[in-house]
Amino acid sequence: SAFKEVSKGFRKVDGLGDAATWNIATNELIVLTNGVKFEIRTDISSDMEKNKSVAIKLAQIVLKKCK
Repeated sequence: SAFKEVSKGFRKVDGLGDAATWNIATNELIVLTNGVKFEIRTDISSDMEKNKSVAIKLAQIVLKKCK
């Protein structure tokens, strides 16, 4: 049941790598691309959407560097 509660915190993020999820509990973006996984954790604001937006922008930069 603890795993079930944790899994409720993940939200799909479209348009990043092969797959990406945002964890609303930890402010963590997890991106999978070409068999590689990377994570970006942001805590710059008490506003979750702002944290998510910054994480997505950083992930886009990382993905461009990896091409």
